[in-house]
Amino acid sequence: MLSEKTTINHGNLMGEKALSQIDKIVQFHINRLKDRSVEVQLKSIHELQLLGAQAESAMPALRELFETSENVDVKRAAQQAGIVIFTKSKETNEQG
Repeated sequence: MLSEKTTINHGNLMGEKALSQIDKIVQFHINRLKDRSVEVQLKSIHELQLLGAQAESAMPALRELFETSENVDVKRAAQQAGIVIFTKSKETNEQG
């Protein structure tokens, strides 16, 4: 039986190809945060939140969207996603 730490460490041993795929997905959603459509922005915010710690590089874009968006739902979603990503990143760093 593998411990949670072992599973996480094994997950980190995935090749560069797997990591670059995640990076591409994160970058795709970061670019979509700039879309004029609130619906597109909200979908990408949700996807970044689901990625958790893997979307840590999206934090500056989420912060900018929170600070500049005029839509309350987008601001709220960006803030919540930032909290989730930060928390998951912190947990990952503490376990690592």
